[in-house]
Amino acid sequence: MKIDLKDCTIYFRDGTPTTPKEVEIKIGTGNVTFTEHFAREYALDRGLLDTVRNGDQQPVDVSMEFQWEWLKSVLTDVPTPPEILKHEGEAADWVTSDSDTCAPYSVDILIKHASYCADGTPREDTLLPDFRVEEMQYNIKDGQISCTGKCNTTTINNTRVAATTTGTATATA
Repeated sequence: MKIDLKDCTIYFRDGTPTTPKEVEIKIGTGNVTFTEHFAREYALDRGLLDTVRNGDQQPVDVSMEFQWEWLKSVLTDVPTPPEILKHEGEAADWVTSDSDTCAPYSVDILIKHASYCADGTPREDTLLPDFRVEEMQYNIKDGQISCTGKCNTTTINNTRVAATTTGTATATA
């Protein structure tokens, strides 16, 4: 399924246990990509393939580039995406999303598709847990930010969300 980020809302969330701090970001243009790695070790027997084993786990790589149209939050002073990712300014008091509080600061990123497909296909919400930014680039002329980083997980799980008869959404497997 092709998803246009203009039809999506991205949420950056911290790790506050009961009511996490959250900023809703409406994207104008951009893209989010992620790569899952599956390391394999192939063992040979006298030069011929013999067996395969799983290699060391690798984190999911994430790349984002976007222009935002607006930010919304219940917070008094809404932090910008760069402030959230760098844990500074209005986001300096955000709590890491990682359960290991000794690990470097991270946030959860949730991507929600805003509409359902006309053919009844359920939308997919994507959660990028424990994202840590490693590089940020700014394009002032285009008003765009780009960043890359990693999630402290080996795979990304999408949640399919189908419309019910009442117009609300329910999660499906």
